[in-house]
Amino acid sequence: MEDARAVLIKLADRLHNMRTLDSLPKNKQQSFAKETLEIFAPLANQLGILNWKEQLENLCFKYLCPDKFDELSTSLTEFYNRDMIAAATRRLEQALQVRGLSYYAIYGRHKSLYSIYSKMARKKLVMDEIYDIHGVRVILENKADCFAALEIIHHLWPRIPGKFKDYINSPKPNRYQSLHTVVLTEETLPLEIQIRTRDMHLQAEFGIAAHWRYKEVAARSCCTSVSEMVEWVRWVITWHCQTLNTDHPSSLARDASSKETHTIPSHSDACLLSYSKQCDHKGPVLVILLENEKMSVQEIPQDWTILDLLNRSNYGMPLRLRLNCHVVHNWNQELKMGDVLELIPSTPCKSRGYTRELHQKFDHRLAISQS
Repeated sequence: MEDARAVLIKLADRLHNMRTLDSLPKNKQQSFAKETLEIFAPLANQLGILNWKEQLENLCFKYLCPDKFDELSTSLTEFYNRDMIAAATRRLEQALQVRGLSYYAIYGRHKSLYSIYSKMARKKLVMDEIYDIHGVRVILENKADCFAALEIIHHLWPRIPGKFKDYINSPKPNRYQSLHTVVLTEETLPLEIQIRTRDMHLQAEFGIAAHWRYKEVAARSCCTSVSEMVEWVRWVITWHCQTLNTDHPSSLARDASSKETHTIPSHSDACLLSYSKQCDHKGPVLVILLENEKMSVQEIPQDWTILDLLNRSNYGMPLRLRLNCHVVHNWNQELKMGDVLELIPSTPCKSRGYTRELHQKFDHRLAISQS
């Protein structure tokens, strides 16, 4: 699991740097935060490290939109009903004790600030229209207890239709498992209750790191989608740190004397950052999308083509595409794990010099060379 540890070290380094941006000029703060929000927060999510993902997103929000951050923080402080959470927690504890269900923890929580902001912006909502701002988390012994607790909860409070999600029987691609239900409390406020086992909780909070609790799982992890995900994320971080901005206060920069060779979208056999794949990948496909100087991580189903991805994203403008530095002639080409897809707007009215300059700019970002 050395590769997984290397990924976690780089993510931890980025989180540390985000916590210490105050001494930098504002333009560097925003540049670093933008980079983190586009690359590192999604990677933390893909690895299931939701604790770090939320911290990274909230810190980025603070530096990218300081006025909105302060305004929303104040609104959340005023809106969040701690008394309601405390009362709901006590009532649920008593009900579980009556049924003889033991639990590890029951505690209140609220949706992260950046998640609230994103949902409000995406769905054009105001704060009191978001159902999962108030939350309670229940951590139990086993899967059967989770469903027993769900039944108790639905007897205590009326459930809000359409708000139940069973991620235990249908886990998310990043292996997240939990039961989510939203009920209406006596204060007529929606309350989201998350129900999970202790092992599910460790997985949700710490992602791939949780596997180190189990030696037998770690030993066979190379034959799961986790190993493929780790290798891909590790490649993205390495590629990103060597080709994008390097003038920020990060310890991610590599030794200039390093002799490893890199190819897109993988490492050569001689590269120390590479390790051989020992099984086929069975999970979702992750690709990098470059558009207008912006990089994003896209999760798509297996067997999707370039055209499938473009149709999902509703691109209407004429585009020229390049996949892993090569011009795309067949838009029905299947995308694979780690592919880098560039979207270059067609520029028929521009000079050849302008077009050449545009291509050179993207070539500089994609073509990785080591001395």
